[in-house]
Order: sequence, then C-alpha cells, then structure tokens
Amino acid sequence: MSSRLKDALAHPELGDRHRSAGSPFDWTCHLFTDRLAQVSELTLGTSGTGIGLLPFNLVDDDALRQALAGSGVTLYGESLCLVDPRRWVDPIPQKPRRTHDLGVLSAHQWQRYRKGLRNAPSAVRVLAMWRQRLGRLAEAAADKTLLCLLAHSQPVHDGASTVFDSATRSQDAFSTPYPISADAFVTLAASVGLFSAEPPPFTRDPDGVPDRALYSLSRRDYSVRFARATDIAALARLEKLCWIAPLRTPRRGLLARVERYPEGQCVLERGGELRGVIYSQRIHDESELGSRTMDDVHKLHDPDGDVVQLLAINIDPDIQHLACGDQLLEFMLQRSSLQCGVRKIVAVTLCKDFRAGQGLPFREYVTGPGREHDRVLHFHHAHGAKIASILPGYRQHAVAFVGDVARATKATACWSPTTPCAAGRARRRAKRPRAMWMPMMPIALRGATMARRSASSWRPSPRWSAVRMRSIPNDR
Repeated sequence: MSSRLKDALAHPELGDRHRSAGSPFDWTCHLFTDRLAQVSELTLGTSGTGIGLLPFNLVDDDALRQALAGSGVTLYGESLCLVDPRRWVDPIPQKPRRTHDLGVLSAHQWQRYRKGLRNAPSAVRVLAMWRQRLGRLAEAAADKTLLCLLAHSQPVHDGASTVFDSATRSQDAFSTPYPISADAFVTLAASVGLFSAEPPPFTRDPDGVPDRALYSLSRRDYSVRFARATDIAALARLEKLCWIAPLRTPRRGLLARVERYPEGQCVLERGGELRGVIYSQRIHDESELGSRTMDDVHKLHDPDGDVVQLLAINIDPDIQHLACGDQLLEFMLQRSSLQCGVRKIVAVTLCKDFRAGQGLPFREYVTGPGREHDRVLHFHHAHGAKIASILPGYRQHAVAFVGDVARATKATACWSPTTPCAAGRARRRAKRPRAMWMPMMPIALRGATMARRSASSWRPSPRWSAVRMRSIPNDR
C-alpha cells in the first residue's frame, strides 16, 4: 500500500464522530464507504473503470478489520478488492433473454424503474443487467475476495406501488439507480459462481425489507440456480443415488415441488452437470409438522408462509468429499434469511445409528449420546442444530438394514440457530472439525425469529442467531 494511502487511512476524528451515532454495523458501513471513497479517488483513471474493482490491503487498516469482525465478517490474508458500484457502467439490455431464473425472481422486484419514464426498464431487464454485471465481476475475481456494500429495495408485499422512483430515495455510496432485493442479488451471484463464505450482515427497513447488506464474495468452481421441469431426469437420478427405495420421492413428487414453489428448489451444477439439489417449501406454523408425514407434508405449503421448511438435500456421492452439501446448505440458509417475510427456518431429520432393542430409549438417545455420536445428528449439531421435538411416524417407511440388524430411524424435528457451516473459510482456517454430508439423510435446521427492525438498528439475521445463543449481546 502506498504511503499516501496509508496516511489517508488515519481518521481518529471520523471514528469519534460516528461511533456514537449508530450500531456496530452502521460504524462498519461508515468506515467502508470512507475507505472506498479514498481508494477510488487515489485510483481514479488507473484501475477499476467500468467494473468497479479496487485493490485494497486490509492488513494496514486495523480499524476497518476490527469493525468488519464486529459485524461478523472475518477476513484473513486474502487478496482483497473493494467493489465500487458508482463505477458500474453496464447498460440495461433492451431485449434480454427471459430465462427461468429471471422470470421467477422478477415476481418479487419492482416491475418498473423511474416513474414517468416512457421506456422505463422492467424488472427482467434490470435483473439481466445485474446478472451481466456479476458475470463480469466473477471473471475478474480470480482468487480475490470481493467486499461489496449494497443498498437493496423491493416493493412491500401488500403495497400498492410497484414502480421504483429513485427521485424519492436517499442516495449514498452504496446505492445504485436500479436496486434489486437482497435475495435476488445472492441468487444471481450464485448463478455465475460467486458466493459469500459467511452470512452477510444486513439491516431491514421498517417494512421488514432488507435494505443494506455487506457481502464478501469469492469465486468457486460450481454455480447454483433454480431447478426447472427439464431437470427432472437428473433430479430422479440423485434421488436414487441418495435415498433407499422406501424413502425416495417419485418423479411426480419432484416435478410438483418445482412447479409449486420454483424459487425454493435450487440445484448445484459443476462441470456442466447437475450434481446436487436442495428442496424447500413455505409453511405458516412448524407445529403443524407433528400432524403430517413425509407423504403429505407438501399440503402445508403456502407461498405466503413466514417459515421456510427445508425438505431434503441430495448430493452426488462422487463429489460429497468436496463438502458441496455443506456449501449448498449454506447458500440456502443465506438466501432464506435475506428473503422478505421469512421468520424461521425448520426441517426434519433422521437418526442414522440408533438401534432399537439396545436398552436406551429413543428420546434419551437423541438428547444424549446420539447428539455427539450419531453421524447424522452430529452433523447437524456441528452446525448449531438443537432438537425441538420427536415426530414418531413422520417417515412411516424409514427402516433400513445394516447386516442382520433392523435399524429404526425415527424422525426428529430440530431447531437450528444455524452457525456458519463447515464450508466457511474461517472455520476451515481455524481447523475446526468438519462435518461431511451423509447420503440418504435430509437436513435438520431451524432459524430464529426475525423481528422487524428499523434501518438504524442492526440485529443479527436468522443465520446469526447462534451468536445470541452463545451469550454474545443481542445488540452488538
């Protein structure tokens, strides 16, 4: 880093002015925008033009590094770039190809941008521009970590207006003329191979819409998109690879999931092939799971439900050693927590190693030794899951055979504060134990309540609820 830039990074007066003005996340945003302005000014005309990537050395900036850590963004010695949205010059496509993903995402965006403009851009055109922009960032990212602070916006679910008028919106260093929702941003980023290793901290406006988020993006060798009806053959193949016959969902059931709730079914592609999938639905009350089985739980689905139920995750056994299940799950948890109107994340799982007739009652097993020693329960426990209740009969056919011993695999409903998954680089570098996804098992996670928050009062997102459960103050 140049001596000029080092001198510019010293601001004791700025810190004193803003530290008392808001939350830790507000302080992080102030520092980030200040650094971005300085680096942008020093590099103007030399780099980053058109794509907005500005190289930055975080090692010499203790204040920003500590502020990021206080907001939950842990960066080590990565090659880092700040993303300056003011330098983005991507044009809005006039007639973009309307893909399945753009069509699904557009339903929850502003339908028109710039009130009164004759040829006001539509949601699909704006989303296509963002996809093009993120594709360029992915190409330029290489092995760099991209630190990006963005303002988001989307219409309130029951609001009357679906037109975004930038003239009535406050502008700042992380605002863009054509904002999209936070969940749409991470979905489009994933479609070009950009992922956040850790849950992005964010704030919500008074209507509960995520309006500001800080992302640390890096490129990976796979991408994630919404499942399509044309994927059914590949999805059925994964179902056969990952589940025993009595527990497989038939093709018609897989197709019904995709058609009923397309934005809740995400597939992982690697090397041009579909290698993984995660299924979900929206429900109103997790207590209703006690009266359902795996054969009729789909009847609880309501697109307006405020609880996300994760149904299953299937990963091709050939790539399970790459922890793709962990990473697909992490993406789904991040996206769900950024969706407007989501209050909780729940799921149901099985016990893999419980054997009936060995003297220990099932309830004592799942709350005692099974939590640490059962391969599936330990997987979820390592991710911060807690058992909420036992659901006898949820999987009526869940009996597997190992040798000559019949293993009863009763179902359990689990609560998860959803700590960052083993795929996160911070966890790997700390050399914490890694849990690999076990085949033939669904996931067990449940997120914490998401209270509506004002834009000036930051609280941990559902993916951060583990922080609260670890006795760290709620308002950091």
